[in-house]
Formats: sequence, C-alpha cells, structure tokens
Amino acid sequence: MAQKRENGLDLLRVIAAILVCAVHVCNVGREQAVNLQDPNFTFHFFYVIFHLAQAAVSCFVALSGAFILKASSTKDYLSFYRRTWKKVVIPTIVFSVFYILFETIQNCMLSPEQSNLAGTFLMTLTGKIVMGIMGFPAVHMWYMFMLMVLYLLAPFVALAKEHMGERNFAKAAFILWFLGAVDAVSHQTRISWSLGYTADLLGIFMLGYVLHEWASKKKGETAVGFGLIAGGCCLIAVEYLIWFVIRNNEAVAQFFQQRPHNPFLSMGALLCIAGFTILEIRGNFGTLSLLTLWVYIVHPAVIAIVCGIESVLLHIPFQEVGIEKPVLVGSINIVLVVILSFIIAWFVEKVMQRPGKPSGGKTKGGNV
Repeated sequence: MAQKRENGLDLLRVIAAILVCAVHVCNVGREQAVNLQDPNFTFHFFYVIFHLAQAAVSCFVALSGAFILKASSTKDYLSFYRRTWKKVVIPTIVFSVFYILFETIQNCMLSPEQSNLAGTFLMTLTGKIVMGIMGFPAVHMWYMFMLMVLYLLAPFVALAKEHMGERNFAKAAFILWFLGAVDAVSHQTRISWSLGYTADLLGIFMLGYVLHEWASKKKGETAVGFGLIAGGCCLIAVEYLIWFVIRNNEAVAQFFQQRPHNPFLSMGALLCIAGFTILEIRGNFGTLSLLTLWVYIVHPAVIAIVCGIESVLLHIPFQEVGIEKPVLVGSINIVLVVILSFIIAWFVEKVMQRPGKPSGGKTKGGNV
C-alpha cells in the first residue's frame, strides 16, 4: 500500500534535484568554475552551488532511508529486491550502457582533428567500458551504483532496527554518521562500485529515518520547523566559510573534503529534512518529486546537448561555452537544463510505468 505523500519532503527533493542539475551545469566537463581563483561574485556563485549540491546528495540519501526503513515491506527482502531490481538496478544498467556510448560519441565529436576516428572511438569505448565495470560509467552514475549497494543492505538494516529498538538504532546511526564524517575530513573515498561511499553514507541513510520519525511527532510546529531549516542552512554556510578560509592551504584543506558525508553538509541536510517534515506545506509537489530519479540520471546528457547546440550557434569550442559571461550563461543553462530534464524525465516515467498502473501508486521510497 502506498504511503501518504509529504508535501514538504516532496518540495525538498525537487529543490535537491535542481541543485544537482545546477552544479553539473556549472562544472562537469567544462571550465566554468574549475579554474576560478579570484574570490569575486562569479567565484562565490559557482562554489556556493557546488557546496549546496553536496548537501543535496545527502538529502537524497537521507530521504531514501526515511521511507525505506519505515516501510514494513522492506523487511521482506525478496519482495524488496524485486522492486529494487526494477526501480534501481535495471535503470542503472540501461543508462550505464547509454552513457558509455553517449560519452564515447561525444568525445569523438569534440576531437574531429583526430586522423583515426575509428581508433579513437574504440580506445575511448574500451576505457569507458572498463570504468563502467568499476562502477563509474559516467561522472554522476557513482550515485546509482552506491544506491544499489545501499538498497542491498536496506532489509538487513531494517531488521537490525527492529531487533535493536529505536533508541539503540538511533545511537548506531549517529556512530556510523560520525565515522563517515571522519572519513570525509581525512581523505577522498575511491573504491570501485562506490562501496566506500556506501559505507560513509550508511549513517546518513539511517539518520534520515531517525530524524524523520522524531520530526513527524512535531508536525505543525512551524517555528521549530523553520528553526531547524535555518540551523541546517547555517551549518552549510559555516562549512563554506571554513573551506573558503583554508582552500589555499593544501596541508589543511586535504583534511576537509567537500563530499556529501562532510559533517557540516550532511548534518545541515538532515536538519533541513527534519524542518521540512514539520512544516505543513499545502502545495502538491508529488508529481515532480516522482521524477527526480530520472532527472538525476538524464540531466548530464541534457547538459551536453544544450552546450553542444550553444557552441554551434555561437561558433565557439564546447569547452568555452559560458567563459565570457559565466554567471549569465550558467543561470540561463540551469533553467534550460532543469526544465528539459523534467520534461524528459516525465516521458521516461511514462515508459517505465506498467500498463494500467497509475503514477500515484508509487511509494515515496522509490525516488532517488
């Protein structure tokens, strides 16, 4: 049976999806934010988006935990794995193949001066296949591989919650969150199939459930809700200020990685989830929320196509799109990519639906 949707968390999930689109518009494969050094408005525009997007990924992970660990059906691992196979595994396989081919073709199109395009195509394709086998078929697909492993663990985490009791489970969640946070400030996780990220994000996954259950008991306490959201935003702001101060000190900066499991970013995201849970938002964002998984998957391809068209129309190299007026072009492209990604996501969702199954029949835990 479908769980009742929560408008506040649907809205938060949509905001998180927009932020992820925004950071990739600004940074993936191009030189808009990569080489910025002068701390002017453009610098802060791009890097604030980058840090907010890291927190957005924490939101996605925590929201998944909030609903998956709450659902009694999760403990039926066979049934849960069947749903996961359709909603996560199959899309991951299909779009991994798509991005391996898409990025191989894109690489060849961006290197027309190569004398042996066939050889370049085969070499690039081989490299992409190897990276795909390792769990990195495209820069953003690490999340899908991490999600598969996290969902593999979910039934056992749900059973552990039942045996441990809520209080002990909350303690375990905080311990795992702390260990993941320590890892975030000590080194960058690099393990195939995102196993390292899964271990680091497991505590956030569990805390998503813990804080959602706590906040649900305070539903309607508007002042508390806004206070938690403000507190979460303050933590993210503190993290940004710390990074800004130490960014040029390599000896110190290497111990303060900007990743979703960064302690300030992840706890800021968790507080926002608690706050949005408490707030009684009347607007219905359920339809858009259901599309966020597909938005996450398709938006890099949309970015490549949009920037490719702009490079042709403006007669400039692909890598130079937005260099002269980065904030203006970045802002316009964020709007274009978000709108187009949601439109394409709507079509993908229609294709993925079984005949006769209404969209509203999906549970909240099925989103990214």
